[in-house]
Amino acid sequence: MTTYQTAIDAIRELKAKFGSTWADISPEDAARMQIQNRFKTGLDIAKYTAAIMRRDMEQGKVDLAINRFNEIPQSFHQVLVWRDSFSCLLNGKHPAASNLNLKSYLDAQHIWVSKTGMGVGFGVNPEKQAGLGWIDQALERIGQKRKISVFTRHYQMPALLASNVDLIATLPTRIARLQAKSQNLLIKDPPFYIPELELKMAWCPLLHHHPAHRWLRQLILYVARQMIEEENREFLGNNSQFSHY
Repeated sequence: MTTYQTAIDAIRELKAKFGSTWADISPEDAARMQIQNRFKTGLDIAKYTAAIMRRDMEQGKVDLAINRFNEIPQSFHQVLVWRDSFSCLLNGKHPAASNLNLKSYLDAQHIWVSKTGMGVGFGVNPEKQAGLGWIDQALERIGQKRKISVFTRHYQMPALLASNVDLIATLPTRIARLQAKSQNLLIKDPPFYIPELELKMAWCPLLHHHPAHRWLRQLILYVARQMIEEENREFLGNNSQFSHY
């Protein structure tokens, strides 16, 4: 217990040092990972373009990828991490805050968040590009289009941007909840149907049976389940969407 508490305290000091860039890191979870890591693995988190990610994953240079994959090579292994709905993040003083319906949503200015910052690349296939994101595809199905005024590739930015009274960010619900905790922001249900997204973890066959890789995959799934269970305890009574696996 002393070692565990010492690790927690050390990570809390790092969180204080690095500020908002470490805001979403749980000292308890990070300490548990550090102590349980008998393989002494390191962790390097990076954003990849589709072309580089696919090539490096096929060669075993990238251990795994976590993303929403529309297409993935058949040889790759994959597992569902969780399903998530979408929510709208907006300032409490936004004109649509008291009555967010389809008209007020379409009249507003919007933030588009994607890994490329403009447009969306799907999965790990660099040849597959799409001009519409998940939300805009949902709007297109009902013959509508939103007004996008800000493009960003950083999921830490929507809360800061949505603090302006004229912007709305439509995000995966779990991200929206994390963002809203640190700002005077409201979370609203979208006024139209958006299919759930499936966040998956994928890896190449070269690493499938590697002991350290198996441990890391199991740990990621364990932490994901713990987060879902915590959400269930806190929010299930208010909104069943947070119970989705």
